[in-house]
Amino acid sequence: MSSDRLPRSSPGRRRRAVRAGIAMLAGIAALASVAAGGWPGAVPTARPAHADADGAGTAGDAARTALVVAAQDPVLRPGTVSIDVEVLVRNAGEEELPAGTLELRLGTAPLAGPDPGETAEPDGEAAGALIAEVPLPATGPGAEQEQTVSVPRDQLPLGALPEAGVYALRAELVPGEEAGRAATLRASSAVVWRDAAAAADPVVLPLSVIVPLVLPADIRTLPTRTQLEELVPRWEALLAAARAREATLAIDPRVIAGIRAYGDDAPVAAQRFLAALERSPLPDFLLQFADADPAAQADLGFTTLLEPTNLDFVTRFGAFDEPQQGGTDAESGDAANPGDGADAATAGDDDPDAADGASAGAEAGADRTGGAGGGSGSAGSEAADADAGAEGDDPAADFPFPDIASLTAWDETEPAGWPAEGEADAATLALLDDAGIGTVVLDSGVVAADDGPVVELATGGTAIVTDTGLAGAARAALGAAAPAERSAGLAELAARTAFAAANGDAAVLGLDRGAVGDAEDPAAILDALAGFDWVRATPIAEQRTGTGALAVPAADAASAGEPDAADPATGPATDADGTTSATTEAAEATTDAAEERRELLGAAVGRESSVSELGAVLAHPAYLSGYQRSRLLELFATRHAGPGFAEVADRFRLRDAELLEGVQAISTEHTQLVGASTRVPVQLRNSLPFDAVVSVEAAPASAALAVAERRFPEVAVPAEANQTVLVPVRSRISSAESGLVVSVSSTGGELTVFTGTLPITIRASFEVIAMWTLGVLAALLLGFGIWRSVRRRRRTGRGPAASEGAGDPGSAE
Repeated sequence: MSSDRLPRSSPGRRRRAVRAGIAMLAGIAALASVAAGGWPGAVPTARPAHADADGAGTAGDAARTALVVAAQDPVLRPGTVSIDVEVLVRNAGEEELPAGTLELRLGTAPLAGPDPGETAEPDGEAAGALIAEVPLPATGPGAEQEQTVSVPRDQLPLGALPEAGVYALRAELVPGEEAGRAATLRASSAVVWRDAAAAADPVVLPLSVIVPLVLPADIRTLPTRTQLEELVPRWEALLAAARAREATLAIDPRVIAGIRAYGDDAPVAAQRFLAALERSPLPDFLLQFADADPAAQADLGFTTLLEPTNLDFVTRFGAFDEPQQGGTDAESGDAANPGDGADAATAGDDDPDAADGASAGAEAGADRTGGAGGGSGSAGSEAADADAGAEGDDPAADFPFPDIASLTAWDETEPAGWPAEGEADAATLALLDDAGIGTVVLDSGVVAADDGPVVELATGGTAIVTDTGLAGAARAALGAAAPAERSAGLAELAARTAFAAANGDAAVLGLDRGAVGDAEDPAAILDALAGFDWVRATPIAEQRTGTGALAVPAADAASAGEPDAADPATGPATDADGTTSATTEAAEATTDAAEERRELLGAAVGRESSVSELGAVLAHPAYLSGYQRSRLLELFATRHAGPGFAEVADRFRLRDAELLEGVQAISTEHTQLVGASTRVPVQLRNSLPFDAVVSVEAAPASAALAVAERRFPEVAVPAEANQTVLVPVRSRISSAESGLVVSVSSTGGELTVFTGTLPITIRASFEVIAMWTLGVLAALLLGFGIWRSVRRRRRTGRGPAASEGAGDPGSAE
């Protein structure tokens, strides 16, 4: 990305400083926690065994293995009959993990808080009452095994538990004697004990929940009708559970537009769901389109939020009763007369990624202000992404498609913004404020709140502060890969809410948007919360209010006397032994990842205009602009803000490269002209996901050729397919090397997308030789036929005469 396109702004530098400071604080907290023994939390990892004199159980061994343990139901009650414990052993190393005995223990002293150092229970054999011993077989390299251990009530020391609270559930995988000095793996999670007194008079946590209504990650533009039919049952269950929890809905406008874009052709169930969503009494607000991250846009120096330009590439498949207001800008092209074209709204049925490859900005330039005019690409296996929503041929329409405003119109309770976790700063708030959004959802990692989770910021505006710890636990409970890891996430959520209730806190849980979108049963987490009798469903409007401020940037902290980890004058911070501290490394890693995301997003924005301008060769230019912008907005999605963004951006870039090929003439290596005149086939390849109509010009590369017809004004090339144009060519000499200079441009001539020379070898003498050869062969065949006919007649003439002589006796005498 060139510096003249996206200069490094002061908000970006301040933002990276904030991230570095937060990462340093987090690293210090993490080191303190590790020193204390580690939190018995939701996704525990293996620890090395206490090394003996020979050094058995090294940290390197444990780093490649993991043991996870958690109860399926993290709440123990007086009526509990048994508990089912999920166990996961994962071996990511190259050597077999030996067989051993799994020991499960339940702590008998309550944890006093998230810091396990506050419990009086030591590690090892005194870590709690032994409730189960189970033999586990060996785990091969790169493999994992799962088991469910059922522990009956008579094995549970419920009578020994002194009071209601959070207790540790610990597991040790002790290798067998034949395993030698192999490491002992340890893991822990939590259970919440609710005795009769606690159940009768619970101390409750006022908990508000923000429930996102978003699309899965494999839909990168808009859903197909088939995908809508699959998604609606999940959304209906989620909406019902949200009503029960008095939650606030955060709606991706793609959900609304994705249903409205098909008009009367939308699935009936989807239309019913949209009607129910419109009638819902729950408070709600709209996310940015595709849940794009406003913090990333502020970091790039945008002065307005990115917006979609049009969704004509999908609405062309809809059925609408009466004319809608056209939503296509003049620069985007005329969408009033959609014709045949790439099934840009139908991808995704066969290829999940087909629905995520196209979205372009309606305007031709990469508008750094973030307005509706820019465009950009998206990579990967998004080649079929132009098919973002319908199945079938492209129907013609007699009136303009619904505009983007009518497709996304919504009567939200109050406009609000929700940046990605840990990404917001003052520039983000300023960008949202300029867009007329005064309420913002922030996580507790970037804002310090007093008195309550709804705060008035010192800089102005209102912040709804979500609890980062609760969000992380819920994320694991929804989206972890293995059942044991999901159970561990639920156990951590139960423990954290129980501690918050005991401390008299109030909290807001913002469910992770990516985890909710991809979960098979996103309502399950809300149903689980309903089973926590110490949690009271509370609307955000009824939460306690207070004051708060954003985190202090690291640069400001350094000016106050704290050394900056990245200060070149002092060098990186080091531990007492001279090695680089973990805090510094964490801060540098966070800053590097943020900088990488910023650069990759900037490069994608810079490519948008190049992709969008190729719409000039399409039958309907607006299709490509809307498609590309939708892709770009999805690349900005908050779900991509964490680790792995480089891979997502690489797929986006590769798809952009495919789109930028546009319509080209395919060069052949061995085109030979063996006659004085012929028609040379020129094959055109359309790499765009929509039908193109181009003008083709062919001119001789030298005087050895003469082209009778040089211009082919309107050549239709189907989406992602080939079309052949026959160019009449005459050779002026018998033997030479020449070629055809082929140009492919829009029908109006304003854009040339390809100019190249197709080599041709002239061998006109071959035609003379071939004709003489054929003539000689024909003469020989004719002569041979005549000779055979004469010979046959002679034989036929002698045959009857000989027969008469042989039958007359007189003639013999």
